Amino acid sequence: MEAAACARPATGYTYARRQPEKTALFQVFQQHLLTFEQQWTDQADGRTVPSFVTDELHAFLDCGILAKGFAHLYCDTCGEHYVVAFSCKARAVCPSCLGRRMSEGATDLVKYIRWSELLRRVFGIEVVCGKCQNPLRLIALIKTEETAKRILAAMHLPTEVPQLHPARPPPTREARSDEDWVN
Repeated sequence: MEAAACARPATGYTYARRQPEKTALFQVFQQHLLTFEQQWTDQADGRTVPSFVTDELHAFLDCGILAKGFAHLYCDTCGEHYVVAFSCKARAVCPSCLGRRMSEGATDLVKYIRWSELLRRVFGIEVVCGKCQNPLRLIALIKTEETAKRILAAMHLPTEVPQLHPARPPPTREARSDEDWVN
């Protein structure tokens, strides 16, 4: 009977990790965030980027990265494992979290929300197995990088955290060519 239940085709949304580190927006922030912060900070006149801005930009770089923490879900029926990376819940930068927040804003909030609905809101997935459509069970919430990396390595999933590129010095007038810079 159990095998027959697993043979049913998936009719709902099947979770697939979105791999934010491969997007153009992520790569731009990864390469230029520290340079941006350095060039917009001037201790002499007190000019700095507000901390809430830098906090949100750095949180975006952690969004969807499995090595930064995840939920581990399991289907008791077919034995399928799912790992779902934590999201940043940013309101300004992250297209994934912003889109989810906008769609959730249209729903009426009730006093009591089922845990499966909370997981759908937090992780952006329905809590049913993509193979057999049976409910998934939450095994653990992994919040530390060290533990996350050990578990991900055992599951043969990516364990690396994308690193920020070091800040570059501002270009000098002599290094500029007419082809590279617009006046």
